[in-house]
Amino acid sequence: MFHFTLFDTPKILTKKYIQSVGKALEEVTKKPQKWIINIITVSPEEIAFLNKSYRGKEWPTDILTFPYRDTVEKETD
Repeated sequence: MFHFTLFDTPKILTKKYIQSVGKALEEVTKKPQKWIINIITVSPEEIAFLNKSYRGKEWPTDILTFPYRDTVEKETD
């Protein structure tokens, strides 16, 4: 199961909605996952700054993703 941590999240993103996102992600990945997903909402100005800082793009974007760890371990079944 996915674990979500929400920071300064608009009220429109309810716990029930976030849980439905986790369920949809598990369906796409075909099995339960033990991942952590942090969702942080920011202003258009802040996302534009982050987009420029990390991607070199000088405009707002709808989403930025970052790895939780520096290295990804190979999953074994």
